[in-house]
Amino acid sequence: MDDQTNVKLAVTNPYQIYMRDDFQDTGSIPSGARSACQSPDIVPRPRLLDNPEELITIDWDVDMGQPLVEGLPNYIYVRGASRDNVGAGNHVTAGVELYCVPSCLFMTPNLWERIGDDVTFTATGNDQHLLGSEPFVWTPPSRNVHYCLVARVYTNALPNRVPASFPNNGAFIDWVLNDPGIAWRNLSIEENHTGTVSQSQSFGNLDTYPISAMFLVRATGFEDGTAIVLQSQSQCLGSPINSTNIVNSPNYSVVNMNTVAPRSDGALQVFVTPPEGHP
Repeated sequence: MDDQTNVKLAVTNPYQIYMRDDFQDTGSIPSGARSACQSPDIVPRPRLLDNPEELITIDWDVDMGQPLVEGLPNYIYVRGASRDNVGAGNHVTAGVELYCVPSCLFMTPNLWERIGDDVTFTATGNDQHLLGSEPFVWTPPSRNVHYCLVARVYTNALPNRVPASFPNNGAFIDWVLNDPGIAWRNLSIEENHTGTVSQSQSFGNLDTYPISAMFLVRATGFEDGTAIVLQSQSQCLGSPINSTNIVNSPNYSVVNMNTVAPRSDGALQVFVTPPEGHP
Protein backbone atom coordinates (compact mmCIF):
# COMPACT_ATOMS: atom_id res chain seq x y z
CA MET A 1 0.00 0.00 0.00
CA ASP A 2 1.34 3.43 -0.95
CA ASP A 3 0.39 6.83 0.40
CA GLN A 4 0.74 10.51 -0.31
CA THR A 5 -1.15 11.91 2.72
CA ASN A 6 0.55 14.39 5.06
CA VAL A 7 -1.33 16.47 7.63
CA LYS A 8 0.60 19.47 9.00
CA LEU A 9 0.19 20.06 12.73
CA ALA A 10 1.55 22.90 14.88
CA VAL A 11 2.38 20.89 18.00
CA THR A 12 5.11 20.58 20.61
CA ASN A 13 7.55 17.77 19.80
CA PRO A 14 8.51 15.85 22.96
CA TYR A 15 10.31 13.00 21.19
CA GLN A 16 14.00 12.42 21.93
CA ILE A 17 14.47 9.29 19.77
CA TYR A 18 12.84 8.74 16.40
CA MET A 19 12.81 6.52 13.33
CA ARG A 20 12.79 8.01 9.84
CA ASP A 21 9.91 7.85 7.35
CA ASP A 22 12.40 8.70 4.59
CA PHE A 23 15.98 9.94 4.34
CA GLN A 24 14.96 13.61 4.77
CA ASP A 25 13.10 12.95 8.04
CA THR A 26 14.74 14.73 11.01
CA GLY A 27 12.21 13.74 13.64
CA SER A 28 9.93 16.71 13.08
CA ILE A 29 6.13 16.64 13.33
CA PRO A 30 4.96 15.95 10.69
CA SER A 31 7.96 14.21 9.18
CA GLY A 32 7.59 15.93 5.82
CA ALA A 33 7.99 12.61 4.02
CA ARG A 34 6.11 12.22 0.74
CA SER A 35 5.47 8.58 1.58
CA ALA A 36 5.42 6.81 4.94
CA CYS A 37 5.35 3.22 3.73
CA GLN A 38 9.04 2.55 3.08
CA SER A 39 10.97 3.55 6.19
CA PRO A 40 14.71 3.00 5.63
CA ASP A 41 15.09 2.40 9.38
CA ILE A 42 13.22 -0.92 9.28
CA VAL A 43 15.81 -3.14 7.58
CA PRO A 44 14.58 -6.63 6.58
CA ARG A 45 17.30 -9.13 5.69
CA PRO A 46 17.13 -12.87 4.85
CA ARG A 47 20.51 -13.43 6.58
CA LEU A 48 22.46 -11.76 9.34
CA LEU A 49 24.68 -8.84 8.45
CA ASP A 50 28.40 -9.41 9.00
CA ASN A 51 28.86 -5.86 10.33
CA PRO A 52 25.48 -4.49 11.48
CA GLU A 53 27.13 -1.34 12.90
CA GLU A 54 27.64 -0.23 9.29
CA LEU A 55 23.88 0.44 9.17
CA ILE A 56 24.49 3.56 11.28
CA THR A 57 27.87 4.54 9.80
CA ILE A 58 28.69 4.12 6.11
CA ASP A 59 25.18 2.88 5.21
CA TRP A 60 23.18 5.48 7.18
CA ASP A 61 21.80 7.04 3.99
CA VAL A 62 21.36 3.72 2.18
CA ASP A 63 18.23 1.56 2.19
CA MET A 64 19.72 -1.82 3.08
CA GLY A 65 16.44 -3.72 3.14
CA GLN A 66 16.02 -6.86 1.04
CA PRO A 67 13.14 -9.25 0.21
CA LEU A 68 12.55 -11.91 2.84
CA VAL A 69 12.27 -15.64 2.21
CA GLU A 70 9.07 -17.54 2.90
CA GLY A 71 9.09 -20.23 5.58
CA LEU A 72 12.56 -19.46 7.01
CA PRO A 73 13.74 -17.28 9.90
CA ASN A 74 14.58 -13.82 8.60
CA TYR A 75 16.09 -10.83 10.39
CA ILE A 76 14.75 -7.31 10.83
CA TYR A 77 17.20 -4.68 12.02
CA VAL A 78 15.94 -1.35 13.33
CA ARG A 79 17.85 1.90 13.47
CA GLY A 80 16.96 5.38 14.65
CA ALA A 81 18.42 8.68 15.80
CA SER A 82 18.35 11.06 18.74
CA ARG A 83 17.05 14.58 18.24
CA ASP A 84 18.68 17.79 19.52
CA ASN A 85 17.05 17.60 22.97
CA VAL A 86 18.98 14.79 24.67
CA GLY A 87 21.99 16.77 25.86
CA ALA A 88 25.60 15.68 26.20
CA GLY A 89 26.25 13.06 28.85
CA ASN A 90 22.61 12.16 29.34
CA HIS A 91 21.38 8.60 28.95
CA VAL A 92 18.09 7.96 27.17
CA THR A 93 16.98 4.37 26.56
CA ALA A 94 14.03 3.61 24.31
CA GLY A 95 12.30 0.31 23.68
CA VAL A 96 11.34 -0.73 20.15
CA GLU A 97 8.35 -2.95 19.48
CA LEU A 98 7.79 -4.53 16.05
CA TYR A 99 4.57 -5.81 14.48
CA CYS A 100 3.84 -7.66 11.25
CA VAL A 101 0.59 -6.41 9.75
CA PRO A 102 -1.33 -7.73 6.73
CA SER A 103 -2.25 -4.67 4.68
CA CYS A 104 -5.95 -5.36 5.22
CA LEU A 105 -5.59 -4.92 9.01
CA PHE A 106 -4.15 -1.40 9.34
CA MET A 107 -7.30 -0.13 11.08
CA THR A 108 -7.40 -2.90 13.72
CA PRO A 109 -4.17 -2.92 15.82
CA ASN A 110 -5.62 -5.57 18.15
CA LEU A 111 -5.09 -8.02 15.26
CA TRP A 112 -1.47 -7.05 14.60
CA GLU A 113 1.09 -9.79 15.35
CA ARG A 114 3.94 -8.78 17.63
CA ILE A 115 7.36 -10.07 16.55
CA GLY A 116 9.67 -11.41 19.27
CA ASP A 117 10.87 -9.47 22.28
CA ASP A 118 11.41 -5.73 22.22
CA VAL A 119 14.90 -4.38 21.52
CA THR A 120 16.43 -1.10 22.69
CA PHE A 121 18.00 2.13 21.44
CA THR A 122 20.42 3.98 23.75
CA ALA A 123 21.37 7.64 23.22
CA THR A 124 23.98 9.60 25.19
CA GLY A 125 23.84 12.85 23.24
CA ASN A 126 22.19 14.85 20.47
CA ASP A 127 21.94 13.78 16.85
CA GLN A 128 23.34 10.27 17.30
CA HIS A 129 22.68 7.39 14.94
CA LEU A 130 21.30 4.41 16.88
CA LEU A 131 21.11 0.68 16.16
CA GLY A 132 18.70 -1.72 17.86
CA SER A 133 20.39 -3.88 20.47
CA GLU A 134 19.82 -6.96 18.26
CA PRO A 135 17.77 -7.89 15.19
CA PHE A 136 14.23 -9.18 15.39
CA VAL A 137 13.74 -12.71 14.02
CA TRP A 138 10.59 -13.49 12.03
CA THR A 139 9.46 -16.37 9.81
CA PRO A 140 7.03 -15.14 7.12
CA PRO A 141 4.15 -17.62 6.98
CA SER A 142 3.17 -16.91 3.36
CA ARG A 143 4.40 -14.92 0.39
CA ASN A 144 0.80 -14.70 -0.88
CA VAL A 145 -0.16 -12.19 1.84
CA HIS A 146 1.03 -8.58 1.56
CA TYR A 147 2.67 -7.96 4.93
CA CYS A 148 3.98 -4.71 6.32
CA LEU A 149 6.12 -4.04 9.38
CA VAL A 150 5.26 -1.35 11.94
CA ALA A 151 7.82 -0.31 14.58
CA ARG A 152 6.98 1.65 17.75
CA VAL A 153 9.58 3.55 19.80
CA TYR A 154 8.71 4.27 23.44
CA THR A 155 10.37 5.58 26.61
CA ASN A 156 9.27 5.81 30.24
CA ALA A 157 8.59 9.52 29.73
CA LEU A 158 6.75 8.96 26.44
CA PRO A 159 4.92 5.59 26.27
CA ASN A 160 3.68 6.35 22.73
CA ARG A 161 1.01 3.67 22.79
CA VAL A 162 -0.65 2.31 19.65
CA PRO A 163 -4.25 3.59 19.26
CA ALA A 164 -7.00 1.05 19.82
CA SER A 165 -8.23 1.53 16.25
CA PHE A 166 -8.17 3.83 13.22
CA PRO A 167 -11.33 5.04 11.45
CA ASN A 168 -9.78 4.55 8.02
CA ASN A 169 -6.45 3.92 6.25
CA GLY A 170 -5.83 7.64 5.89
CA ALA A 171 -5.91 8.03 9.68
CA PHE A 172 -3.31 5.27 9.99
CA ILE A 173 -1.06 7.03 7.46
CA ASP A 174 -1.41 10.37 9.26
CA TRP A 175 -0.49 8.66 12.54
CA VAL A 176 2.75 7.38 11.01
CA LEU A 177 3.68 10.75 9.49
CA ASN A 178 2.83 12.72 12.64
CA ASP A 179 4.54 10.39 15.13
CA PRO A 180 8.38 10.38 15.06
CA GLY A 181 8.35 7.17 17.11
CA ILE A 182 6.45 5.17 14.49
CA ALA A 183 7.90 3.65 11.31
CA TRP A 184 6.21 1.57 8.61
CA ARG A 185 7.65 -0.57 5.81
CA ASN A 186 6.08 -2.60 3.03
CA LEU A 187 7.58 -6.07 2.60
CA SER A 188 8.45 -8.26 -0.34
CA ILE A 189 8.50 -12.00 0.42
CA GLU A 190 10.02 -14.52 -1.98
CA GLU A 191 9.70 -18.27 -2.40
CA ASN A 192 12.47 -20.45 -0.99
CA HIS A 193 14.20 -21.81 -4.12
CA THR A 194 17.27 -23.20 -2.37
CA GLY A 195 15.77 -26.17 -0.56
CA THR A 196 17.00 -24.66 2.69
CA VAL A 197 15.40 -25.84 5.91
CA SER A 198 15.96 -24.33 9.34
CA GLN A 199 15.64 -24.90 13.03
CA SER A 200 15.73 -22.43 15.91
CA GLN A 201 17.10 -23.33 19.33
CA SER A 202 16.64 -21.11 22.37
CA PHE A 203 19.29 -20.92 25.09
CA GLY A 204 19.83 -19.00 28.29
CA ASN A 205 21.76 -18.49 31.51
CA LEU A 206 19.89 -18.45 34.82
CA ASP A 207 23.03 -17.80 36.88
CA THR A 208 24.12 -14.42 38.23
CA TYR A 209 27.50 -14.68 36.48
CA PRO A 210 28.60 -15.29 32.85
CA ILE A 211 28.96 -18.89 31.75
CA SER A 212 30.97 -20.59 29.03
CA ALA A 213 28.76 -22.39 26.54
CA MET A 214 29.35 -24.92 23.80
CA PHE A 215 26.89 -24.93 20.90
CA LEU A 216 27.06 -28.31 19.18
CA VAL A 217 25.21 -29.19 15.96
CA ARG A 218 25.36 -32.80 14.77
CA ALA A 219 24.45 -33.69 11.17
CA THR A 220 23.93 -37.35 10.31
CA GLY A 221 23.35 -38.75 6.83
CA PHE A 222 23.56 -35.51 4.85
CA GLU A 223 25.10 -35.44 1.38
CA ASP A 224 28.68 -34.19 1.18
CA GLY A 225 28.59 -30.52 0.19
CA THR A 226 25.56 -29.70 2.33
CA ALA A 227 25.96 -26.23 3.88
CA ILE A 228 25.18 -25.78 7.57
CA VAL A 229 24.94 -22.15 8.68
CA LEU A 230 24.81 -21.12 12.35
CA GLN A 231 23.60 -17.59 13.08
CA SER A 232 22.84 -15.56 16.19
CA GLN A 233 23.30 -11.92 17.12
CA SER A 234 21.60 -12.28 20.50
CA GLN A 235 22.91 -9.53 22.75
CA CYS A 236 23.72 -11.93 25.58
CA LEU A 237 26.49 -13.70 23.60
CA GLY A 238 30.14 -12.84 24.07
CA SER A 239 30.45 -12.61 20.29
CA PRO A 240 27.94 -13.03 17.44
CA ILE A 241 27.68 -16.41 15.74
CA ASN A 242 27.76 -16.46 11.95
CA SER A 243 29.51 -19.47 10.46
CA THR A 244 29.10 -21.50 7.28
CA ASN A 245 30.21 -25.13 7.43
CA ILE A 246 30.30 -27.70 4.59
CA VAL A 247 29.50 -31.34 5.37
CA ASN A 248 32.28 -33.74 4.31
CA SER A 249 31.43 -36.91 6.24
CA PRO A 250 28.33 -39.02 7.11
CA ASN A 251 28.62 -37.90 10.75
CA TYR A 252 29.48 -34.22 10.82
CA SER A 253 29.63 -31.86 13.79
CA VAL A 254 29.85 -28.09 14.16
CA VAL A 255 31.04 -26.60 17.46
CA ASN A 256 30.95 -22.99 18.60
CA MET A 257 32.40 -21.91 21.94
CA ASN A 258 30.95 -18.74 23.42
CA THR A 259 29.91 -17.00 26.61
CA VAL A 260 26.38 -16.18 27.75
CA ALA A 261 25.70 -13.18 29.98
CA PRO A 262 24.03 -13.65 33.39
CA ARG A 263 20.24 -13.80 33.62
CA SER A 264 19.74 -13.67 29.87
CA ASP A 265 18.45 -15.70 26.95
CA GLY A 266 18.73 -15.79 23.17
CA ALA A 267 18.20 -17.96 20.11
CA LEU A 268 20.44 -19.75 17.63
CA GLN A 269 19.24 -20.30 14.06
CA VAL A 270 20.57 -23.26 12.05
CA PHE A 271 20.08 -23.27 8.25
CA VAL A 272 20.75 -26.43 6.18
CA THR A 273 21.05 -26.20 2.38
CA PRO A 274 21.66 -29.38 0.34
CA PRO A 275 23.88 -29.42 -2.74
CA GLU A 276 22.10 -28.43 -5.93
CA GLY A 277 19.96 -31.27 -7.23
CA HIS A 278 19.66 -33.03 -3.86
CA PRO A 279 16.65 -32.97 -1.52
